[in-house]
Amino acid sequence: MLSMLITWTSDVLTTWGQQNLTDRQFNSYLGLEITMSICPLNNITEYCQLLRRRYQGHDFKIFGQHYAFILPKIQHLTSFMILCDTAEIFSLTFRSDSLSLLFLLATYKALSKARTYMPSKSDKYGVRFYAVVGCDSLYVHTLWDNASGNTQSTTPSQRYTQQFPTLRTSLYNTLLREDVPVAANPANLATTLWLAMVGHQTKMLLSPTGYRLVVSDNFYTRHTFARAILAFTDGEVHTTGTVRLNLVDKFVFSDLDLVPSIKIKSNPSLR
Repeated sequence: MLSMLITWTSDVLTTWGQQNLTDRQFNSYLGLEITMSICPLNNITEYCQLLRRRYQGHDFKIFGQHYAFILPKIQHLTSFMILCDTAEIFSLTFRSDSLSLLFLLATYKALSKARTYMPSKSDKYGVRFYAVVGCDSLYVHTLWDNASGNTQSTTPSQRYTQQFPTLRTSLYNTLLREDVPVAANPANLATTLWLAMVGHQTKMLLSPTGYRLVVSDNFYTRHTFARAILAFTDGEVHTTGTVRLNLVDKFVFSDLDLVPSIKIKSNPSLR
């Protein structure tokens, strides 16, 4: 059924004079549909535009204009699970060796404690989600909110492991290790959630090479997270990304061996 859907999609595009859909583009779209079916508040082009800007250049231009003709075929996750059997669903999740840790913003302007204000974004108000996305396939492997406005006594990582209990013991034991610099304090609540999300994806889909790389921007690239994810995944997952100098000073400075030619003025107030 899935191959028939891909063929049908390509036939429609050919009729419109558009370029055929690649497997990567189709699976990227399908991953977004599956994720958005949980709470379909946004237009799918908002997410495609974000991913297009970061990874795919103009390869996603088709979805910005013509995505709607595919939407009725897989409107909701429940309908899609009826359309495809379990094996076909899991075949969509590429076992990529490269992942990206980023955020998705569901535009939301009503007054709510869960709403985040981000003045640098085009949509300044919304509910913020963290996501683990395949760099090649753009498939959204895991998605979780950042807990803004949540008044529960549990932490985001605890709520995540309540949903996926097989992670609970291994995550707890990892955080207790002396070589893991992620203490149970409010400053590291987001880091422990990212740790659970990346570790969950790695546990579900083992890398065929035994090695996986997580790419992140300067908000997520932290030495503490890199050490923790190495320990949590038994050395399988490594991280790379740009680092803001203030985060270097706050999270990394005490662990760095700076060469004499590098001069960074330390700010004691950030330690």
